[in-house]
Amino acid sequence: MTQTTMTVSTEQAELYCERRGKGPLLLMITGALGDAGFFSDVADILATEYTVVTYDRRGNSRSTGDLTAPMTVAQQARDAIAVIRASGEKKALIFGNSGGAVVGLELAARHPEVVDFLIAHEAPAGLLLPEAREWQALAEQVDEATRTQGWEAAERVFTELNNASKEAATLVALEYAERAAGNWKFFFEQEYMPFTLYVPDLARIRGNQVSMVTAAGVGTGDGPAGRAAVVIAEGVGCPMVEVPGHHLGFTDMPVEFAAATRAMLKNRGRG
Repeated sequence: MTQTTMTVSTEQAELYCERRGKGPLLLMITGALGDAGFFSDVADILATEYTVVTYDRRGNSRSTGDLTAPMTVAQQARDAIAVIRASGEKKALIFGNSGGAVVGLELAARHPEVVDFLIAHEAPAGLLLPEAREWQALAEQVDEATRTQGWEAAERVFTELNNASKEAATLVALEYAERAAGNWKFFFEQEYMPFTLYVPDLARIRGNQVSMVTAAGVGTGDGPAGRAAVVIAEGVGCPMVEVPGHHLGFTDMPVEFAAATRAMLKNRGRG
């Protein structure tokens, strides 16, 4: 699939973007390590029906930004809007994975006018779960390791506490090691806590009547991200869809994941 690139200037950052295909605009937003390449295979497949735009989030990979400034979800949402506008559209179909799903939920809550349809795939919204205190304690443990021992120690704690994250980290290391390796430091120092402790405004999203679904991988099972997908769906009154794979299922099951994504886009939350 032919791919073009563009750079979007917004709020003292230059965002590297990739564009494939022709059709309705589908913006795909990644979470940890923030690299457009995570979606390359699935984007190539979806580009037969959609204009698929992916991007490196600010401070990650080929995008710039202040690496010393704490990330805010509000700014991440504004970055997504800037990419949509630069793509020549006022709104987009949006797929967000993990932290990217958090960005999608922020758009649905604060900027519903730009959301044509949202797929929120495995948002790390552990504070919505009954074990919210334990979730916060684990997050603080990772953050403490970052501040006292450095991001490498935080990565070890992070993967030891969450087997799904360990699997995801291994996939990233195999497929995108050279480019994405440099993003771990920024993730743990500036992005981890804002993403992990984000609480989506479910009542506001429901009131905005945003067309959306939540999604969780079959391999995720009853892990926190999978159960959070159920809670979010119940809170906003939308379907929760089970999709192939795990937290990063689109990396190693792109054909199956693309088929599931296409079905969700076609159904637009109608079950």
